[in-house]
Amino acid sequence: MKNEIKIILFSILVLGLFFASFVLFINDKINYSIVCLSLTIVCIIALFIHVFAKNDKHSLFMRELKKILKTYDSDIVYSEEEYVVNEKDVFFVKSIEDLLKAANECETTIIYFGTETTANFLVKLDDMLLVYLMKENEEISDYEHYLLKYIESTTGSKKVVLNNITEETIIKLGEKFYKVTPMKNQFGMVYY
Repeated sequence: MKNEIKIILFSILVLGLFFASFVLFINDKINYSIVCLSLTIVCIIALFIHVFAKNDKHSLFMRELKKILKTYDSDIVYSEEEYVVNEKDVFFVKSIEDLLKAANECETTIIYFGTETTANFLVKLDDMLLVYLMKENEEISDYEHYLLKYIESTTGSKKVVLNNITEETIIKLGEKFYKVTPMKNQFGMVYY
């Protein structure tokens, strides 16, 4: 529905510009008429591109991935293989910008590898791995499944500690200190 409204508004803009160029031409304002006609042609081209662009999930995913890879090319290292996690805490981040901030603060690069339907971006730190997963659909990818199994197998004792936290506190895991704040979602589930 939103896309249809954009097309309708764009079409009205094209018609208005064309009408304005016609009126200006009739009133001997040739230079202004040429400018309006040029804007009309540019808007018609943009309208055709918008109407005929592929908007299926795969095309949108690929466009977003290409945009990220082009924008952050200097900060990304491409890998042919999946990264194997060894003795690290794995944390998922919500956006590529969060991952980029962490990489810049720690002066490290972002590791990228992917498949046709998933893109995996990782930042290795001393004792943790930050992960941003971009997927074409909501299905759990193979690498995401691997990471979730790894987290489940390594956080048995940590889960017991985290499940007993009811207010903001600082905990020590290994040699590091972490500030932990429990948060509830709309279903009453607690996240840290």
